[in-house]
Parts: sequence; structure tokens; C-alpha cells
Amino acid sequence: MEKEKQKKRSRVEDEPEEKKDAGSDEDEDEENIIGTEIPALFVLENFDGEVDYWPLKNLLSTFLEGADAGSGFHPGELADLILEQNGATDAGTPPGANGSVIAIEGQEDVFGFLTVIDINKYRNRNCVQAIVRYILSKAPLAERTKWSALLSDASLRVGLVVSERLANVPDPLGPLLVLQTMKELSSSGVKFDYFLFITTIFREGVDDTLAAGGDVEIPAPKKQKLNPAASIQPMQYYKPEDEYFHKASTMKISFKLMRNSQANRWTLQSFAQLSKLIMLVANDRIPGIMQQLHDLDN
Repeated sequence: MEKEKQKKRSRVEDEPEEKKDAGSDEDEDEENIIGTEIPALFVLENFDGEVDYWPLKNLLSTFLEGADAGSGFHPGELADLILEQNGATDAGTPPGANGSVIAIEGQEDVFGFLTVIDINKYRNRNCVQAIVRYILSKAPLAERTKWSALLSDASLRVGLVVSERLANVPDPLGPLLVLQTMKELSSSGVKFDYFLFITTIFREGVDDTLAAGGDVEIPAPKKQKLNPAASIQPMQYYKPEDEYFHKASTMKISFKLMRNSQANRWTLQSFAQLSKLIMLVANDRIPGIMQQLHDLDN
């Protein structure tokens, strides 16, 4: 695992084929490769407008999972904004650029990313407006006014942390990505009053809700003659850093997702109760969290 952030990913070019003697040599090489574990060198790199749009768009497809139909959120618009903010489509890097993608050294594929978007600066963008509507639609009625006032207050600077990655990315890269991004923000003089997180958590066990499409119903587990509280599985985090932000959050919203469908009936998703978690963390809590993540990384 490499910690130093790379400037730009280079395309992988085909290497010239070497002439080989036909027969046993190739077969022997094939036999040696099969079953061999090939380590991948993950690196943190700058956003690259030439190659990152489609990977970002795909990773963002579940960012607002559970949004109402007609929410107006389009992952491609948010991907464009991320690349625009981080200067990936311009010659220079504008103030406030931050974040990285997770890639494998020498390859174009993106396995994850993290960046912080200034909600006030981009509040007129359709994708940001859709995100704010999403949050307000999921907030409990008693707290909706408070959320609305905070997200519309022009005197407050709220940073939306957009962080998505594939499940097979090594866990230590998550905290490392957060530390790197917060360091960049600090170095650039950008200071937020709050950080806003939208993430996914889960509890083990089969959900007994009807699929969103109405095509499959996953049966509920058999009731046990035990203390009901003892049967509740603890909350778990796909991203280890989310636990630290959750504990330090000032305000939070959580709601269950209905993802059980014919498509994932026999996948691991059918055996986890997924929920969306929205967290607001005050800036003065960030240094303590960074120290915890630094200790975790070490």
C-alpha cells in the first residue's frame, strides 16, 4: 500500500510480445500462475478528468439510495461537479481542490474516492439541491426545521463529504484517504463549520420488508424465545472511519433501505439489513477524530 499521492494516472500500454518457443515453456508458466496470489499496489491519486467521469458516475449510483422517484438527482451531474471543483478538467488547480481517487499503480480503474464539496458555494447546482431535498425528506418531522435552517444558512459553511468505494478495497485505505483530504483542506486554508456525511451501514440478518419492486419477499427469521433486545444485531460500518464520525456527530438521520429484490436474492445483500446514515459533524470535533484515525492507520 502506498501513501504518497500520485499526480496523474498513466494509461497502460500494451507491452511488445516476446517470441517464445512453442510448447512446454508456456504451459509451465501457466501452471505456475494458477493459484498464485498477486498483490495489488493501491495508490491515492489526483482526479483525472480524462478518465474518471464514468468510474465516478458508477460509484455514485447508490449515493442517494432510497431517494423518492423524481428526486432530480443525477450521478453524472455530481461527477461533473467533483471533477470541476478539483481542477481535473482545467490546466490549473483552483482553491479548495481536495480529495483523491483510489487506484492501482499504472492502471486507470478507480476503486474509490473521497472529496469535500462546499454546499454554499454550489447550492445553485441541481445535484446539490437534490441532495438537500433528499436530506430534508428523510429527516424526522420534529427535526426537519432544524436541518432546513442549517442547510440554508448562508453564514455557515457546510462541507459535503462524498466518499464511495468498492467493497474489495482494503479497509486501511479509508482512514488514510480521510487524513489526506483533511490535510489538503487545512493546507489550502479552507475551513468548514460542519461536515455532512451520507453513508450506508448494516446489521446482519435477513430483512423482512417487501422488495422495493414488489417482486420478492424475503422471509423473516424465525422468532427466538429470548430477550428481544438480545436478538438485535449491532450496527456495522462498511467504512471503518464512519464509526468515528458517527460517535462525534451533532445531528444524525438513519432509515432502512429496501434493497431485497430478485436480482440480489442470493447475494450477501439479502442477508444484511441495510440503512442509510446521514451525519453532521462540527468542525471542532475533527482534530480528535483525525488523531483516532491516525492511531488506527499506525
